[in-house]
Amino acid sequence: MSFSFLYLDFLNILHCKCISVDTVGESSYNKELKKGRRFMNEINGEEKRNQIWKIIMAVSTVVIICIAAFFITKFFMANPLEGKWSSEDTDLVMTIRGDGKVELEWPQEYEDAEVSVVTKYNLDKETKTFTINVSEEALREAAEDSDDSVTADTLESAANQMEGTFDYSIENKQLILTDREYGEKMVFVKK
Repeated sequence: MSFSFLYLDFLNILHCKCISVDTVGESSYNKELKKGRRFMNEINGEEKRNQIWKIIMAVSTVVIICIAAFFITKFFMANPLEGKWSSEDTDLVMTIRGDGKVELEWPQEYEDAEVSVVTKYNLDKETKTFTINVSEEALREAAEDSDDSVTADTLESAANQMEGTFDYSIENKQLILTDREYGEKMVFVKK
């Protein structure tokens, strides 16, 4: 016949458990000793979990900071005009690269020759100005690359419409270039 009694002790307070004492079988001291050992193993396991948790939190914090720094530099330091823009009015496709160069193409006008003029540009984000400088050397190289199907003079007349300084604004994937001298507007759509 066994009798079970419930009592509170140090282990029960920490674990909020009840210890049963059985008069037949193991003594209550052995049971408490086993529970004490189990409790110490749980404490050591808890310390390991705390260390692992601290490491996980530190690594995730560093990752979050790196991601935030990436987006901050992407949004505030990046070139807002970078990309491929197609003119709504003319056949011009303008590819603005991050290395300070712009590629001007006229795919329908010179479809057999696949002509593209690569030239330099300057971008001032504070005053929102975009300046394209078409050089004679760039025109000559483009004419040579077209296997002489297009002359440098023909390219010059087409590229001169893009040479100069423009005020720019971007709205809903539309780039609006306004000529600073004459006020003419050119609208480009991002591809």
